[in-house]
Amino acid sequence: MNNNRLLYHLIGSLSKAEKRYVSRYAAFNRDKSRLLKLFNFINEHGITSDEDLRKSNKNATLLRDIEVSKVHLTQLILVSLRQYHRQEGGERRLRGLMDDADILWRKSQYQACAQTLKKVKRLAKSLGYYTYVLEAAYMERNMMGTHPAFPLTEETVDIANREEKEALEALQTEFKFRNLAARSAIIHKRFGNSRSETDFAEITALAAMPEYDVSEATTLRSKRFYHHSMLTYYSSIGNLERAVMHNREILETYNAPELIREHAAGFIIAHNNQALLHLRLKQYKSALEILEALPLQLKSAIRRPNRELQWRVQVARLNYSLGICLECGDMHRAKPLILEAEDFIARFARTISVMRLSEMRFSIASYYLINNQPDKALEYLSAVEQTDYVRQKHDLYISVRIMQLIAHYELGNTLLLPYLVRSLYHAVMSRERLFRFESVLIGFMRKDLLKIVDKRSAQRSFKKLHATFEVLYNDPLEQHAFINFDILSWLDSKIRNISFTQAIYEKHGHLLV
Repeated sequence: MNNNRLLYHLIGSLSKAEKRYVSRYAAFNRDKSRLLKLFNFINEHGITSDEDLRKSNKNATLLRDIEVSKVHLTQLILVSLRQYHRQEGGERRLRGLMDDADILWRKSQYQACAQTLKKVKRLAKSLGYYTYVLEAAYMERNMMGTHPAFPLTEETVDIANREEKEALEALQTEFKFRNLAARSAIIHKRFGNSRSETDFAEITALAAMPEYDVSEATTLRSKRFYHHSMLTYYSSIGNLERAVMHNREILETYNAPELIREHAAGFIIAHNNQALLHLRLKQYKSALEILEALPLQLKSAIRRPNRELQWRVQVARLNYSLGICLECGDMHRAKPLILEAEDFIARFARTISVMRLSEMRFSIASYYLINNQPDKALEYLSAVEQTDYVRQKHDLYISVRIMQLIAHYELGNTLLLPYLVRSLYHAVMSRERLFRFESVLIGFMRKDLLKIVDKRSAQRSFKKLHATFEVLYNDPLEQHAFINFDILSWLDSKIRNISFTQAIYEKHGHLLV
């Protein structure tokens, strides 16, 4: 982000409560009055650049030394936000307590300093933040012998050595498994849903490396890193049963309200992954139960979840509930969810993460394509295609391109199809994702699709493609290609001359009842 616009973006990101706190914090000091006026003016007028500021305000006093004022105002906002959020989350409390201990020491309040450091170590161990255990032990060691609150004896030195050693061992363990998590993320980004024997072999080899044995994961964080890595590996190779098992182990690490409060976002992600895995296994009832349980479990640990957490829960519920309805062809349940999702996007598009926003738009596009509204599907598919997130997610990107092609076919844009087929082929080749599914589909679109002239030739061609895809669907290496778009049901609807919705419902509808 351009530093010239940092201040404006920062002010725009503040909640009402945060803005109110910044104003009160600045109002305590008279020398901050000009900064407060500048803050209020930018906030009230929605200023987003220096040009807007100069056009909207002709006050020479306010604009004097504006670059310096912007730097000072930015610092003022950050300082006030540190104070405002100081008690939110264990890590922030630990930072604050370490600052308190330092201040108490400088003010010669040694007994209070010693008690604060003990509190730091106790809280840090319970939450798994061993860097703070190490920092507190280091501060205590430096103070030994300077005051009776910090005695210098063989016993106190041994205790400090033991605490530092335990903290270092815990941090080394976490480092090792954090490295495993990073490697699993790289592999997932590289392979996505694995589609070749080579990919399978490389992923399996990394997952089986002896130095990453689960018995070595001795801390909460290292356990999460390990099981999340295994979750990624097994999801990539399509072993969803093992993936569910590892994700369940992740959920087990949130076994206390304070751990949920401290890592609420991770807790939500683990729940969402569990719902998604059950959805992939076509265990739709279990997936819905997980989605319904999440808000209650979160509220039992956090009385008033903040807006960001509430959005995370709502986006997950909309995305996965829509996914279940669309996979089962239940358009009656899907319609109100679509209306809710579209309203949610209209109101909070700038706030939702690009990943979740893209997934939601993809679900909406799928709904309109299934519901025989290809023109509306194309609007959302175009928005999804242009995001950097989807361009990096190879499987999702290819699915978007395939759905665009099918939508244009449904609209009768036959003159556009040859260009779209070539574009799809180049996109697949540039990503080295030309597997059997893509080869068969592109070959069909190049040779057979454009030759269809009547219903009889269409049925004959679609039957041939359907038979080929049924064989591929049972191939473990190709099953991932059918996840994002149910092309078998689409072909079935063309062969039997029924609606896309009916074809899906007849195939999967009984799983939702």
